[in-house]
Amino acid sequence: MINRRHFVQSSLAAAAAYALPTPRLYALDQAASQAAGGLAAVRLDGSATVIDVRPRSEYMAAHIPGALSVPVNEVKRRLKDFPKSREVLAYCRGPYCVFSLDAVKVLRRNGYRARRADEGLPGWRLAGLPVAAGSE
Repeated sequence: MINRRHFVQSSLAAAAAYALPTPRLYALDQAASQAAGGLAAVRLDGSATVIDVRPRSEYMAAHIPGALSVPVNEVKRRLKDFPKSREVLAYCRGPYCVFSLDAVKVLRRNGYRARRADEGLPGWRLAGLPVAAGSE
């Protein structure tokens, strides 16, 4: 069984650590803030390139605002789309999804600073953060 408090805390920590795109301050509701140990907001300052490596149909249904749709099988072909001066953060369906692990391996082999998000879109939603739908 998933521990909701741990899930929210790790989602928020990942979002804060990776400085997700779109310069905004998203306030969480009080319950999510308390569950996250008092963290009331996540600053999204655009210092990393965030990629959603799930299939495009999943991206179209819902994604983190500002994330680029780069299905895992397209990462190598689209390397030129990512500036090497910025870290690349890959996310997918959550902590047990391997798409982001595979994407990070490709990126690192090609000289990029890359990490995978500990949580994916489900953790983002659980934290009460905004979700976008449709194309980039």
